[in-house]
Amino acid sequence: MPNPPKKPTVNLNLYVDVKRINEATMVVTDYSITGDPNNPYVDANGNIDLKGAGKANLTFLVTNSTKPKIEFQFPDDPYQAFWIKKGSKCPDKPGTHAGEVEVNNDKANKLKLKVADHNKVRGKFTYALRFEHDGGKIITLDPVIINSGGGGEGFHWEPGEIAAAVGGVAAAALALLGLKRIFDKRRDDHHR
Repeated sequence: MPNPPKKPTVNLNLYVDVKRINEATMVVTDYSITGDPNNPYVDANGNIDLKGAGKANLTFLVTNSTKPKIEFQFPDDPYQAFWIKKGSKCPDKPGTHAGEVEVNNDKANKLKLKVADHNKVRGKFTYALRFEHDGGKIITLDPVIINSGGGGEGFHWEPGEIAAAVGGVAAAALALLGLKRIFDKRRDDHHR
């Protein structure tokens, strides 16, 4: 069976407004993430949902609204600036989930980060935007990306896999039908 058609590549600007940082834990505690107007991929909670998209080119544009002002910027190493992990737990180490994402920072703008999400692997991913503050202390912000698996080659069924799946469903249906007949016969025998 041929691969399904590729879904379109989307280019998303994501506006991250960092409003408050807990200085004891160095975690962002108040922020907002919005997309361009009419952007269907960013929800009201700032989660990125790539259902219906292929590859996604994400540009994170960060504004520092902290009061009192806490200075920060993305680290020079882009893979220290963006960590990703499949599942609902925040990543605790660098990672690109086996190449699911590529990260590039903007040397001229230390509050801009570009991430290419290949969207090949379906599922929920947590990611962390990581900033440096005051000589290397790391500040973390950890929202969510939901991949549809619509990018790249993606997931597809081979003909043998389809036949096996259909055969398995048919066998299960026959087994249930056989059980129903046994229970019906016992019920009929019991009522005689």
